[in-house]
Amino acid sequence: MSSTGAPTRSNRQQCWDSRDAYYACLTKHSIQVPPGTDMTGTKGPLGSGAFAEPRRSEDERMRITMAERDADPCAELRNVYEGSCAQSWIEYFNKRRVLEERQKAFYAMAEANAAKRQAM
Repeated sequence: MSSTGAPTRSNRQQCWDSRDAYYACLTKHSIQVPPGTDMTGTKGPLGSGAFAEPRRSEDERMRITMAERDADPCAELRNVYEGSCAQSWIEYFNKRRVLEERQKAFYAMAEANAAKRQAM
């Protein structure tokens, strides 16, 4: 995305379309967290504190991020996504995806538990 000025409507639409294509690929491969997404310092979906990620040095986090990105089965779509969106948008969208996926899993688990209780 161009760094001069605000994005146009077509720039935003291109960003969203490339994001949706990338996320569809991640979903197809059952990947919840986009490879290389740094979730340290992010609060849990229910305000339960930081996610269970051990404290790591900046160098170690960078090495892990690069290894995850190299193993990304959707790398081609990720490159289009990252080329179409501002970095701040990418960080926001990726963290939001993680939280939404965890929320879906939480609700599915709650529904299963409720169904089990009603069956008793």
